[in-house]
Amino acid sequence: MIRMPCGLRARDEGGYVLVVVLIVLVAVSGIALAAFRSTEAEVRIAANQYIGTQAGYAAEAGAEKLMADLYEEMADGILTPAEVAGIGGSPPNIPKYTYTDYGATMDASGVLRSVTQGPLAGLQSISNDVRIRSSVEGPRNARATVELQVLAQAIPIFQFGVFYEYDLENCPGPDMEIGGRVHSNADLYLDGIGRQRYWDMITAAGDIHLHPKASTNCTSDGINNLVQMNDLSWTEMISDTHSFGGDDIPGTFPTAAEDKAFDDHSKANWDHRVQTRASGMEPLQLPIPEGIDPYALIEPCTGSEATSLAEAKFACNAGLTVRVQGGVLEVLDGSGATKTLQDINAIQFLPNKFYDDREQTSNSGDAATGNNDNSNRDVIEIRIDLLSAGFGEYGGGVIYVTADSALAGGGYAPAHERQYAVRVSGGWLLQEPLSITTNLPLYVLGDYNTAAGAWQPASFASDAFTVLSGAWSDAASGEGNTENPPIDTRVEAALLSGHTPTPFFGSPNGGGWLNNYPRFLENWGGTVTLIGSLVSLWYPRVATAPYYQPSNPSFYSAPVRDWRFDSRFLVLGNLPPATPVVGQVVKLGYTRKY
Repeated sequence: MIRMPCGLRARDEGGYVLVVVLIVLVAVSGIALAAFRSTEAEVRIAANQYIGTQAGYAAEAGAEKLMADLYEEMADGILTPAEVAGIGGSPPNIPKYTYTDYGATMDASGVLRSVTQGPLAGLQSISNDVRIRSSVEGPRNARATVELQVLAQAIPIFQFGVFYEYDLENCPGPDMEIGGRVHSNADLYLDGIGRQRYWDMITAAGDIHLHPKASTNCTSDGINNLVQMNDLSWTEMISDTHSFGGDDIPGTFPTAAEDKAFDDHSKANWDHRVQTRASGMEPLQLPIPEGIDPYALIEPCTGSEATSLAEAKFACNAGLTVRVQGGVLEVLDGSGATKTLQDINAIQFLPNKFYDDREQTSNSGDAATGNNDNSNRDVIEIRIDLLSAGFGEYGGGVIYVTADSALAGGGYAPAHERQYAVRVSGGWLLQEPLSITTNLPLYVLGDYNTAAGAWQPASFASDAFTVLSGAWSDAASGEGNTENPPIDTRVEAALLSGHTPTPFFGSPNGGGWLNNYPRFLENWGGTVTLIGSLVSLWYPRVATAPYYQPSNPSFYSAPVRDWRFDSRFLVLGNLPPATPVVGQVVKLGYTRKY
Protein backbone atom coordinates (compact mmCIF):
# COMPACT_ATOMS: atom_id res chain seq x y z
CA MET A 1 0.00 0.00 0.00
CA ILE A 2 1.22 3.40 -0.94
CA ARG A 3 1.13 6.04 1.84
CA MET A 4 1.01 9.83 1.28
CA PRO A 5 3.58 11.85 3.14
CA CYS A 6 2.18 13.78 6.09
CA GLY A 7 3.59 17.12 4.91
CA LEU A 8 1.89 16.82 1.57
CA ARG A 9 -1.55 16.32 3.18
CA ALA A 10 -1.10 19.40 5.38
CA ARG A 11 -0.15 21.54 2.39
CA ASP A 12 -3.20 20.39 0.44
CA GLU A 13 -5.57 21.21 3.35
CA GLY A 14 -4.07 24.69 3.72
CA GLY A 15 -4.84 25.47 0.07
CA TYR A 16 -8.43 24.43 0.58
CA VAL A 17 -8.80 26.77 3.57
CA LEU A 18 -7.39 29.64 1.52
CA VAL A 19 -9.93 29.09 -1.19
CA VAL A 20 -12.71 29.07 1.39
CA VAL A 21 -11.42 32.27 3.00
CA LEU A 22 -11.23 33.98 -0.38
CA ILE A 23 -14.78 32.94 -1.16
CA VAL A 24 -15.96 34.26 2.18
CA LEU A 25 -14.12 37.56 1.65
CA VAL A 26 -15.66 37.99 -1.77
CA ALA A 27 -19.11 37.24 -0.36
CA VAL A 28 -18.68 39.68 2.53
CA SER A 29 -17.39 42.35 0.15
CA GLY A 30 -20.42 41.80 -2.05
CA ILE A 31 -22.72 42.09 0.90
CA ALA A 32 -20.93 45.25 2.08
CA LEU A 33 -21.09 46.74 -1.40
CA ALA A 34 -24.78 45.90 -1.66
CA ALA A 35 -25.40 47.38 1.78
CA PHE A 36 -23.49 50.52 0.80
CA ARG A 37 -25.40 50.88 -2.43
CA SER A 38 -28.67 50.24 -0.57
CA THR A 39 -27.78 52.84 2.03
CA GLU A 40 -26.75 55.27 -0.69
CA ALA A 41 -30.06 54.66 -2.46
CA GLU A 42 -31.96 55.12 0.77
CA VAL A 43 -30.10 58.37 1.42
CA ARG A 44 -30.92 59.53 -2.08
CA ILE A 45 -34.57 58.49 -1.62
CA ALA A 46 -34.74 60.24 1.73
CA ALA A 47 -33.17 63.35 0.23
CA ASN A 48 -35.60 63.26 -2.65
CA GLN A 49 -38.47 62.72 -0.24
CA TYR A 50 -37.25 65.66 1.83
CA ILE A 51 -36.99 67.86 -1.23
CA GLY A 52 -40.36 66.61 -2.46
CA THR A 53 -41.90 67.32 0.93
CA GLN A 54 -40.40 70.79 0.86
CA ALA A 55 -41.88 71.31 -2.59
CA GLY A 56 -45.24 70.14 -1.32
CA TYR A 57 -45.10 72.60 1.58
CA ALA A 58 -44.13 75.39 -0.82
CA ALA A 59 -47.09 74.55 -3.04
CA GLU A 60 -49.37 74.49 0.03
CA ALA A 61 -48.02 77.88 1.13
CA GLY A 62 -48.97 79.27 -2.26
CA ALA A 63 -52.45 77.79 -2.05
CA GLU A 64 -52.97 79.21 1.45
CA LYS A 65 -51.87 82.67 0.30
CA LEU A 66 -54.31 82.46 -2.60
CA MET A 67 -57.04 81.55 -0.09
CA ALA A 68 -56.12 84.54 2.09
CA ASP A 69 -56.15 86.86 -0.93
CA LEU A 70 -59.47 85.39 -2.01
CA TYR A 71 -60.90 86.04 1.45
CA GLU A 72 -59.68 89.65 1.26
CA GLU A 73 -61.34 90.14 -2.12
CA MET A 74 -64.52 88.78 -0.55
CA ALA A 75 -64.44 91.70 1.90
CA ASP A 76 -67.38 93.40 0.18
CA GLY A 77 -69.41 90.19 0.30
CA ILE A 78 -69.10 89.38 -3.39
CA LEU A 79 -66.48 88.16 -5.86
CA THR A 80 -66.07 88.85 -9.56
CA PRO A 81 -64.04 86.80 -12.07
CA ALA A 82 -61.73 89.80 -12.51
CA GLU A 83 -61.07 89.99 -8.76
CA VAL A 84 -60.30 86.28 -8.63
CA ALA A 85 -58.01 86.45 -11.66
CA GLY A 86 -56.14 89.35 -10.08
CA ILE A 87 -54.99 87.49 -6.98
CA GLY A 88 -52.34 85.44 -8.83
CA GLY A 89 -49.76 88.18 -9.16
CA SER A 90 -47.88 87.89 -5.87
CA PRO A 91 -46.90 84.34 -4.85
CA PRO A 92 -44.93 83.74 -1.64
CA ASN A 93 -41.16 84.26 -1.73
CA ILE A 94 -39.65 80.90 -0.79
CA PRO A 95 -35.90 80.46 -1.47
CA LYS A 96 -34.95 77.87 -4.13
CA TYR A 97 -38.55 77.41 -5.28
CA THR A 98 -40.25 78.94 -8.30
CA TYR A 99 -44.00 79.09 -8.84
CA THR A 100 -44.74 77.84 -12.34
CA ASP A 101 -48.54 77.86 -12.14
CA TYR A 102 -50.11 80.16 -9.58
CA GLY A 103 -53.60 81.62 -9.56
CA ALA A 104 -57.34 81.06 -9.39
CA THR A 105 -60.29 81.02 -11.75
CA MET A 106 -64.00 81.37 -11.07
CA ASP A 107 -67.19 80.66 -12.94
CA ALA A 108 -68.44 83.81 -14.62
CA SER A 109 -71.95 83.63 -13.19
CA GLY A 110 -73.17 82.73 -9.74
CA VAL A 111 -75.62 79.94 -9.03
CA LEU A 112 -78.44 80.15 -6.51
CA ARG A 113 -77.74 77.44 -3.95
CA SER A 114 -78.62 76.51 -0.43
CA VAL A 115 -75.80 76.55 2.09
CA THR A 116 -75.44 72.87 2.95
CA GLN A 117 -72.78 72.79 5.65
CA GLY A 118 -71.70 74.71 8.71
CA PRO A 119 -73.75 76.90 11.04
CA LEU A 120 -75.28 78.82 8.10
CA ALA A 121 -76.75 75.68 6.52
CA GLY A 122 -80.23 76.32 5.21
CA LEU A 123 -79.67 79.90 4.05
CA GLN A 124 -79.74 80.75 0.37
CA SER A 125 -76.63 82.08 -1.34
CA ILE A 126 -75.28 83.25 -4.65
CA SER A 127 -72.44 80.78 -5.01
CA ASN A 128 -69.45 80.60 -7.35
CA ASP A 129 -67.07 77.68 -7.81
CA VAL A 130 -63.44 78.77 -7.53
CA ARG A 131 -60.42 76.67 -8.52
CA ILE A 132 -57.06 77.42 -6.93
CA ARG A 133 -53.82 75.98 -8.37
CA SER A 134 -50.32 76.38 -6.92
CA SER A 135 -47.40 74.59 -8.66
CA VAL A 136 -43.69 74.87 -7.79
CA GLU A 137 -40.29 73.66 -9.03
CA GLY A 138 -37.23 73.37 -6.80
CA PRO A 139 -33.82 71.69 -6.44
CA ARG A 140 -33.21 68.39 -8.31
CA ASN A 141 -36.30 69.06 -10.44
CA ALA A 142 -38.57 68.65 -7.43
CA ARG A 143 -42.13 69.49 -8.40
CA ALA A 144 -45.42 69.71 -6.52
CA THR A 145 -48.92 70.98 -7.21
CA VAL A 146 -51.75 71.77 -4.79
CA GLU A 147 -55.27 72.24 -6.09
CA LEU A 148 -58.19 73.51 -4.02
CA GLN A 149 -61.87 73.43 -4.82
CA VAL A 150 -63.49 76.45 -3.14
CA LEU A 151 -67.02 77.79 -2.89
CA ALA A 152 -67.49 81.55 -2.58
CA GLN A 153 -70.89 82.27 -1.05
CA ALA A 154 -72.62 85.66 -1.00
CA ILE A 155 -75.46 85.49 1.54
CA PRO A 156 -78.09 88.27 1.59
CA ILE A 157 -77.92 89.89 5.00
CA PHE A 158 -81.70 90.11 5.41
CA GLN A 159 -81.88 86.31 5.60
CA PHE A 160 -80.83 86.75 9.23
CA GLY A 161 -83.51 87.55 11.76
CA VAL A 162 -80.89 89.57 13.64
CA PHE A 163 -77.37 90.49 12.48
CA TYR A 164 -74.98 92.74 14.46
CA GLU A 165 -71.46 93.80 13.54
CA TYR A 166 -70.68 94.67 17.17
CA ASP A 167 -71.70 93.16 20.52
CA LEU A 168 -75.32 92.02 20.45
CA GLU A 169 -77.11 92.73 23.73
CA ASN A 170 -80.65 91.72 24.56
CA CYS A 171 -82.23 92.52 27.91
CA PRO A 172 -86.03 92.56 27.62
CA GLY A 173 -88.42 93.19 30.47
CA PRO A 174 -91.46 91.44 28.95
CA ASP A 175 -91.15 88.03 27.29
CA MET A 176 -89.61 88.17 23.83
CA GLU A 177 -89.70 85.78 20.87
CA ILE A 178 -86.79 86.01 18.40
CA GLY A 179 -87.30 84.26 15.08
CA GLY A 180 -84.74 83.69 12.33
CA ARG A 181 -80.97 83.31 12.57
CA VAL A 182 -79.28 85.45 15.21
CA HIS A 183 -75.64 86.40 14.54
CA SER A 184 -73.05 88.73 16.02
CA ASN A 185 -69.62 89.38 14.55
CA ALA A 186 -68.57 90.05 18.16
CA ASP A 187 -69.94 88.88 21.56
CA LEU A 188 -73.46 88.03 22.72
CA TYR A 189 -74.94 89.26 26.03
CA LEU A 190 -78.33 87.63 26.55
CA ASP A 191 -80.40 87.93 29.69
CA GLY A 192 -83.17 89.89 31.36
CA ILE A 193 -86.26 89.45 33.50
CA GLY A 194 -88.45 88.39 30.59
CA ARG A 195 -88.19 85.02 28.90
CA GLN A 196 -86.17 85.01 25.67
CA ARG A 197 -86.92 82.26 23.17
CA TYR A 198 -84.62 81.84 20.16
CA TRP A 199 -86.32 79.90 17.39
CA ASP A 200 -83.30 79.35 15.16
CA MET A 201 -79.51 79.14 15.19
CA ILE A 202 -77.49 81.49 17.41
CA THR A 203 -73.98 82.22 16.15
CA ALA A 204 -71.25 84.60 17.28
CA ALA A 205 -67.70 85.23 16.17
CA GLY A 206 -67.00 86.07 19.83
CA ASP A 207 -68.29 84.50 23.04
CA ILE A 208 -71.69 84.18 24.70
CA HIS A 209 -72.50 85.64 28.12
CA LEU A 210 -75.78 84.93 29.87
CA HIS A 211 -75.75 88.20 31.77
CA PRO A 212 -75.93 91.91 30.83
CA LYS A 213 -72.95 93.87 29.61
CA ALA A 214 -73.90 96.91 31.72
CA SER A 215 -73.70 96.89 35.50
CA THR A 216 -77.04 98.71 35.81
CA ASN A 217 -80.17 99.56 33.81
CA CYS A 218 -80.78 95.93 32.92
CA THR A 219 -82.10 93.58 35.55
CA SER A 220 -80.93 90.00 35.11
CA ASP A 221 -82.35 86.80 36.55
CA GLY A 222 -79.93 84.39 34.87
CA ILE A 223 -82.70 82.06 33.70
CA ASN A 224 -85.34 81.74 30.99
CA ASN A 225 -82.93 82.01 28.05
CA LEU A 226 -84.28 79.29 25.77
CA VAL A 227 -83.18 77.84 22.44
CA GLN A 228 -85.26 75.57 20.22
CA MET A 229 -83.85 72.08 19.60
CA ASN A 230 -83.91 70.14 16.34
CA ASP A 231 -86.98 68.19 17.50
CA LEU A 232 -88.76 71.56 18.14
CA SER A 233 -88.60 71.14 21.91
CA TRP A 234 -87.09 73.90 24.06
CA THR A 235 -84.11 73.81 26.38
CA GLU A 236 -82.72 76.43 28.72
CA MET A 237 -79.24 77.83 28.16
CA ILE A 238 -77.74 77.80 31.64
CA SER A 239 -74.07 77.56 30.62
CA ASP A 240 -72.00 80.14 28.79
CA THR A 241 -68.38 81.09 28.20
CA HIS A 242 -67.85 81.61 31.94
CA SER A 243 -68.88 78.03 32.70
CA PHE A 244 -65.78 76.74 30.90
CA GLY A 245 -63.10 79.28 31.85
CA GLY A 246 -63.99 82.39 29.85
CA ASP A 247 -64.32 85.94 31.16
CA ASP A 248 -65.55 89.38 30.11
CA ILE A 249 -62.17 91.04 29.75
CA PRO A 250 -61.75 92.25 26.13
CA GLY A 251 -58.99 90.50 24.26
CA THR A 252 -58.74 87.50 26.58
CA PHE A 253 -59.99 84.08 25.57
CA PRO A 254 -60.40 80.63 27.08
CA THR A 255 -57.84 77.95 26.39
CA ALA A 256 -58.28 75.48 23.55
CA ALA A 257 -59.40 72.83 26.03
CA GLU A 258 -61.97 75.20 27.54
CA ASP A 259 -63.23 76.12 24.07
CA LYS A 260 -63.63 72.45 23.23
CA ALA A 261 -65.52 71.86 26.47
CA PHE A 262 -67.98 74.63 25.60
CA ASP A 263 -68.47 73.36 22.04
CA ASP A 264 -68.95 69.79 23.26
CA HIS A 265 -71.56 71.10 25.70
CA SER A 266 -73.40 72.85 22.86
CA LYS A 267 -73.42 69.67 20.81
CA ALA A 268 -74.62 67.51 23.68
CA ASN A 269 -77.17 69.86 25.22
CA TRP A 270 -78.29 72.32 22.52
CA ASP A 271 -78.05 70.23 19.32
CA HIS A 272 -75.18 72.57 18.37
CA ARG A 273 -77.78 75.30 17.79
CA VAL A 274 -75.47 77.73 19.60
CA GLN A 275 -72.08 78.17 17.95
CA THR A 276 -69.43 80.71 18.91
CA ARG A 277 -65.76 81.44 18.37
CA ALA A 278 -65.14 78.26 20.36
CA SER A 279 -66.93 76.34 17.60
CA GLY A 280 -64.79 77.91 14.87
CA MET A 281 -67.34 80.59 13.93
CA GLU A 282 -65.53 83.46 12.21
CA PRO A 283 -66.75 86.99 11.44
CA LEU A 284 -68.78 87.15 8.26
CA GLN A 285 -67.37 89.52 5.66
CA LEU A 286 -69.45 92.69 5.55
CA PRO A 287 -70.77 94.19 2.30
CA ILE A 288 -68.07 96.87 2.24
CA PRO A 289 -64.40 96.89 1.14
CA GLU A 290 -61.93 96.02 3.86
CA GLY A 291 -60.81 98.97 5.96
CA ILE A 292 -63.91 101.04 5.18
CA ASP A 293 -66.37 101.91 7.96
CA PRO A 294 -69.69 100.13 7.26
CA TYR A 295 -71.43 103.49 7.81
CA ALA A 296 -70.21 104.34 4.29
CA LEU A 297 -73.06 102.17 3.00
CA ILE A 298 -75.50 105.01 3.75
CA GLU A 299 -73.27 108.00 2.98
CA PRO A 300 -73.77 110.14 -0.16
CA CYS A 301 -72.23 109.12 -3.46
CA THR A 302 -69.29 111.39 -4.34
CA GLY A 303 -68.57 109.99 -7.78
CA SER A 304 -64.91 109.53 -6.92
CA GLU A 305 -65.23 106.30 -4.91
CA ALA A 306 -63.41 103.16 -5.87
CA THR A 307 -65.63 100.86 -7.90
CA SER A 308 -65.93 98.35 -5.07
CA LEU A 309 -67.18 101.06 -2.69
CA ALA A 310 -69.54 102.63 -5.24
CA GLU A 311 -71.08 99.21 -5.87
CA ALA A 312 -71.80 98.86 -2.15
CA LYS A 313 -73.24 102.33 -1.47
CA PHE A 314 -77.01 102.72 -1.63
CA ALA A 315 -76.64 106.30 -2.86
CA CYS A 316 -74.56 105.28 -5.88
CA ASN A 317 -77.26 102.79 -6.90
CA ALA A 318 -80.33 104.94 -6.29
CA GLY A 319 -82.73 105.72 -9.08
CA LEU A 320 -84.14 108.67 -7.14
CA THR A 321 -82.13 111.01 -4.92
CA VAL A 322 -83.73 113.52 -2.57
CA ARG A 323 -81.58 116.15 -0.89
CA VAL A 324 -81.87 119.46 0.92
CA GLN A 325 -79.11 121.99 0.35
CA GLY A 326 -79.26 125.33 2.10
CA GLY A 327 -82.90 124.73 2.93
CA VAL A 328 -83.81 124.02 -0.71
CA LEU A 329 -85.32 120.64 -1.69
CA GLU A 330 -83.99 118.87 -4.78
CA VAL A 331 -85.28 115.66 -6.36
CA LEU A 332 -82.96 114.02 -8.91
CA ASP A 333 -83.22 110.97 -11.13
CA GLY A 334 -80.55 108.32 -11.51
CA SER A 335 -78.54 110.46 -13.94
CA GLY A 336 -78.52 113.46 -11.62
CA ALA A 337 -81.09 115.44 -13.60
CA THR A 338 -83.97 117.22 -11.89
CA LYS A 339 -86.99 114.96 -11.48
CA THR A 340 -90.47 116.47 -11.72
CA LEU A 341 -92.98 114.60 -9.56
CA GLN A 342 -96.55 113.97 -10.59
CA ASP A 343 -97.69 115.32 -7.22
CA ILE A 344 -95.53 118.05 -5.71
CA ASN A 345 -96.75 117.06 -2.25
CA ALA A 346 -95.24 113.58 -2.54
CA ILE A 347 -91.86 114.82 -1.27
CA GLN A 348 -91.63 117.98 0.84
CA PHE A 349 -89.20 119.80 3.11
CA LEU A 350 -90.96 120.80 6.34
CA PRO A 351 -88.69 122.74 8.78
CA ASN A 352 -89.37 122.74 12.53
CA LYS A 353 -91.99 120.02 12.14
CA PHE A 354 -91.96 117.82 15.26
CA TYR A 355 -90.10 117.20 18.48
CA ASP A 356 -87.92 114.19 19.34
CA ASP A 357 -87.79 113.95 23.11
CA ARG A 358 -84.94 111.44 23.07
CA GLU A 359 -82.59 113.63 21.07
CA GLN A 360 -83.40 117.05 22.55
CA THR A 361 -84.02 118.66 25.94
CA SER A 362 -86.24 121.55 24.87
CA ASN A 363 -88.05 122.75 21.76
CA SER A 364 -87.09 126.40 21.95
CA GLY A 365 -84.78 126.44 18.95
CA ASP A 366 -85.56 128.03 15.61
CA ALA A 367 -84.38 126.43 12.37
CA ALA A 368 -84.36 129.86 10.68
CA THR A 369 -81.72 131.19 13.06
CA GLY A 370 -78.37 130.04 14.34
CA ASN A 371 -79.92 128.91 17.63
CA ASN A 372 -80.69 125.39 16.43
CA ASP A 373 -79.27 123.39 19.33
CA ASN A 374 -82.66 122.23 20.57
CA SER A 375 -85.00 122.79 17.66
CA ASN A 376 -87.71 120.50 16.37
CA ARG A 377 -86.92 118.18 13.50
CA ASP A 378 -86.53 119.69 10.03
CA VAL A 379 -88.31 116.95 8.10
CA ILE A 380 -87.89 115.64 4.58
CA GLU A 381 -91.30 114.02 4.23
CA ILE A 382 -91.96 111.22 1.72
CA ARG A 383 -95.62 110.37 1.13
CA ILE A 384 -95.60 106.90 -0.36
CA ASP A 385 -99.31 107.12 -1.23
CA LEU A 386 -98.57 110.11 -3.50
CA LEU A 387 -95.61 108.58 -5.35
CA SER A 388 -96.15 106.93 -8.72
CA ALA A 389 -94.03 103.91 -9.54
CA GLY A 390 -95.21 104.16 -13.15
CA PHE A 391 -93.44 107.53 -13.50
CA GLY A 392 -90.19 106.32 -12.02
CA GLU A 393 -90.84 107.88 -8.61
CA TYR A 394 -89.86 104.64 -6.83
CA GLY A 395 -86.34 105.14 -8.20
CA GLY A 396 -86.21 101.71 -9.75
CA GLY A 397 -86.50 100.33 -6.24
CA VAL A 398 -83.97 102.54 -4.40
CA ILE A 399 -84.61 106.05 -3.04
CA TYR A 400 -81.75 107.87 -1.31
CA VAL A 401 -82.27 110.91 0.95
CA THR A 402 -79.68 113.30 2.43
CA ALA A 403 -79.15 116.92 3.47
CA ASP A 404 -76.40 119.39 4.22
CA SER A 405 -76.68 122.21 6.74
CA ALA A 406 -77.35 125.86 5.96
CA LEU A 407 -75.63 126.64 9.24
CA ALA A 408 -72.38 125.06 8.07
CA GLY A 409 -72.12 126.84 4.73
CA GLY A 410 -72.97 123.78 2.68
CA GLY A 411 -70.97 121.25 4.71
CA TYR A 412 -72.08 118.98 7.49
CA ALA A 413 -72.86 120.87 10.67
CA PRO A 414 -71.97 119.57 14.11
CA ALA A 415 -74.45 116.98 15.31
CA HIS A 416 -76.01 119.38 17.84
CA GLU A 417 -76.85 121.79 15.00
CA ARG A 418 -78.11 119.17 12.59
CA GLN A 419 -81.82 118.51 12.99
CA TYR A 420 -82.65 117.10 9.58
CA ALA A 421 -84.60 113.86 9.52
CA VAL A 422 -86.51 111.72 7.02
CA ARG A 423 -90.09 110.67 7.64
CA VAL A 424 -92.03 108.14 5.58
CA SER A 425 -95.82 108.15 5.76
CA GLY A 426 -98.77 106.83 3.78
CA GLY A 427 -96.86 103.61 3.15
CA TRP A 428 -99.49 101.00 3.91
CA LEU A 429 -99.64 100.07 0.19
CA LEU A 430 -96.50 99.72 -1.93
CA GLN A 431 -96.79 99.53 -5.71
CA GLU A 432 -93.38 97.91 -6.21
CA PRO A 433 -90.43 96.63 -4.18
CA LEU A 434 -88.79 99.60 -2.46
CA SER A 435 -85.72 100.39 -0.34
CA ILE A 436 -85.57 103.84 1.26
CA THR A 437 -82.09 104.77 2.42
CA THR A 438 -80.53 107.79 4.15
CA ASN A 439 -77.64 108.93 6.34
CA LEU A 440 -80.19 110.78 8.50
CA PRO A 441 -82.49 109.54 11.27
CA LEU A 442 -85.55 107.91 9.72
CA TYR A 443 -89.09 107.81 11.15
CA VAL A 444 -91.93 105.66 9.84
CA LEU A 445 -95.36 107.09 10.57
CA GLY A 446 -98.20 104.55 10.72
CA ASP A 447 -98.57 101.15 9.05
CA TYR A 448 -96.14 100.26 6.29
CA ASN A 449 -96.42 97.60 3.57
CA THR A 450 -99.45 95.99 5.19
CA ALA A 451 -102.10 95.96 2.42
CA ALA A 452 -103.72 92.52 2.26
CA GLY A 453 -102.39 90.44 -0.62
CA ALA A 454 -100.13 93.26 -1.82
CA TRP A 455 -96.89 92.68 0.14
CA GLN A 456 -93.72 93.93 -1.52
CA PRO A 457 -90.05 93.35 -0.62
CA ALA A 458 -89.12 96.46 1.37
CA SER A 459 -86.30 97.82 3.53
CA PHE A 460 -85.06 100.90 5.36
CA ALA A 461 -81.40 101.80 5.82
CA SER A 462 -80.64 104.79 8.04
CA ASP A 463 -78.60 106.43 10.78
CA ALA A 464 -81.28 105.47 13.33
CA PHE A 465 -84.85 104.17 13.04
CA THR A 466 -87.99 105.22 14.97
CA VAL A 467 -91.57 103.98 14.73
CA LEU A 468 -94.36 106.57 15.17
CA SER A 469 -97.88 105.25 15.58
CA GLY A 470 -100.65 106.06 13.14
CA ALA A 471 -102.12 108.37 15.80
CA TRP A 472 -98.98 110.51 16.10
CA SER A 473 -99.59 114.27 16.16
CA ASP A 474 -96.80 116.71 15.37
CA ALA A 475 -98.61 119.44 17.24
CA ALA A 476 -98.88 117.30 20.35
CA SER A 477 -95.20 116.38 20.40
CA GLY A 478 -93.29 118.13 23.14
CA GLU A 479 -91.26 117.55 26.25
CA GLY A 480 -92.15 114.41 28.16
CA ASN A 481 -94.37 111.73 26.62
CA THR A 482 -96.48 112.89 23.73
CA GLU A 483 -100.08 113.54 24.62
CA ASN A 484 -101.80 111.60 21.86
CA PRO A 485 -102.63 107.95 22.70
CA PRO A 486 -100.82 105.65 20.23
CA ILE A 487 -102.65 103.00 18.22
CA ASP A 488 -101.37 99.57 17.21
CA THR A 489 -98.91 99.92 14.32
CA ARG A 490 -97.48 97.34 11.93
CA VAL A 491 -94.35 97.60 9.76
CA GLU A 492 -93.29 94.88 7.32
CA ALA A 493 -89.77 95.70 6.17
CA ALA A 494 -86.14 94.83 6.79
CA LEU A 495 -84.19 97.34 8.89
CA LEU A 496 -80.52 98.25 8.47
CA SER A 497 -79.72 100.93 11.03
CA GLY A 498 -77.53 101.97 13.94
CA HIS A 499 -77.97 101.01 17.58
CA THR A 500 -76.86 102.67 20.80
CA PRO A 501 -74.42 100.35 22.60
CA THR A 502 -73.39 99.87 26.18
CA PRO A 503 -70.08 101.80 26.15
CA PHE A 504 -68.01 99.10 27.84
CA PHE A 505 -68.36 96.03 30.01
CA GLY A 506 -69.48 97.03 33.49
CA SER A 507 -70.64 100.46 32.35
CA PRO A 508 -73.21 102.03 34.69
CA ASN A 509 -75.16 103.20 31.63
CA GLY A 510 -76.63 100.50 29.44
CA GLY A 511 -77.33 100.79 25.75
CA GLY A 512 -80.67 100.30 24.07
CA TRP A 513 -80.16 96.55 23.57
CA LEU A 514 -81.89 94.60 20.83
CA ASN A 515 -85.29 95.17 22.42
CA ASN A 516 -84.80 98.92 21.91
CA TYR A 517 -83.18 98.85 18.48
CA PRO A 518 -86.31 100.29 16.78
CA ARG A 519 -86.89 103.47 18.77
CA PHE A 520 -90.10 104.92 20.22
CA LEU A 521 -91.26 108.36 21.43
CA GLU A 522 -94.86 107.78 22.54
CA ASN A 523 -96.51 106.59 25.71
CA TRP A 524 -97.43 103.23 24.26
CA GLY A 525 -100.14 101.00 25.57
CA GLY A 526 -100.68 98.90 22.47
CA THR A 527 -98.58 96.74 20.14
CA VAL A 528 -95.93 97.41 17.52
CA THR A 529 -95.70 94.53 15.08
CA LEU A 530 -92.48 94.36 13.10
CA ILE A 531 -92.13 91.67 10.43
CA GLY A 532 -88.75 91.63 8.74
CA SER A 533 -85.08 91.55 9.73
CA LEU A 534 -83.03 93.62 12.23
CA VAL A 535 -79.50 94.42 11.08
CA SER A 536 -77.07 96.81 12.79
CA LEU A 537 -73.62 97.44 11.34
CA TRP A 538 -72.80 100.81 12.95
CA TYR A 539 -73.51 103.25 15.76
CA PRO A 540 -75.60 106.35 14.90
CA ARG A 541 -73.73 109.55 14.07
CA VAL A 542 -76.68 111.95 13.97
CA ALA A 543 -79.21 110.57 16.46
CA THR A 544 -76.61 110.06 19.17
CA ALA A 545 -78.54 110.59 22.40
CA PRO A 546 -78.13 107.66 24.82
CA TYR A 547 -80.97 105.29 25.54
CA TYR A 548 -80.75 105.83 29.29
CA GLN A 549 -81.16 109.49 30.34
CA PRO A 550 -81.42 110.09 34.11
CA SER A 551 -82.59 113.67 33.46
CA ASN A 552 -85.29 112.50 31.07
CA PRO A 553 -86.21 108.96 32.14
CA SER A 554 -89.71 108.79 30.67
CA PHE A 555 -89.48 110.12 27.14
CA TYR A 556 -91.49 107.04 26.12
CA SER A 557 -93.04 103.89 27.47
CA ALA A 558 -92.56 100.70 25.53
CA PRO A 559 -95.22 98.97 23.45
CA VAL A 560 -95.84 95.26 23.35
CA ARG A 561 -93.15 94.12 20.92
CA ASP A 562 -94.40 91.61 18.38
CA TRP A 563 -91.25 91.19 16.29
CA ARG A 564 -90.87 88.34 13.84
CA PHE A 565 -88.49 87.34 11.10
CA ASP A 566 -90.07 87.47 7.64
CA SER A 567 -89.42 83.99 6.25
CA ARG A 568 -90.28 85.28 2.77
CA PHE A 569 -86.75 86.72 2.72
CA LEU A 570 -85.40 83.17 2.54
CA VAL A 571 -86.48 83.21 -1.11
CA LEU A 572 -83.95 85.30 -3.04
CA GLY A 573 -86.63 86.73 -5.32
CA ASN A 574 -88.37 88.22 -2.26
CA LEU A 575 -85.42 90.27 -1.04
CA PRO A 576 -85.65 94.09 -1.04
CA PRO A 577 -83.81 96.00 -3.80
CA ALA A 578 -80.07 96.51 -3.21
CA THR A 579 -80.00 94.06 -0.28
CA PRO A 580 -76.39 93.91 0.98
CA VAL A 581 -74.70 90.53 1.20
CA VAL A 582 -72.21 89.00 3.59
CA GLY A 583 -69.62 86.58 2.29
CA GLN A 584 -67.80 83.45 3.27
CA VAL A 585 -65.30 81.21 1.50
CA VAL A 586 -65.68 77.45 2.04
CA LYS A 587 -62.94 74.93 1.15
CA LEU A 588 -64.56 71.89 -0.45
CA GLY A 589 -61.69 69.77 -1.81
CA TYR A 590 -57.90 69.39 -1.64
CA THR A 591 -55.49 67.59 -3.99
CA ARG A 592 -51.68 67.41 -3.85
CA LYS A 593 -49.59 66.06 -6.71
CA TYR A 594 -45.81 65.46 -7.12
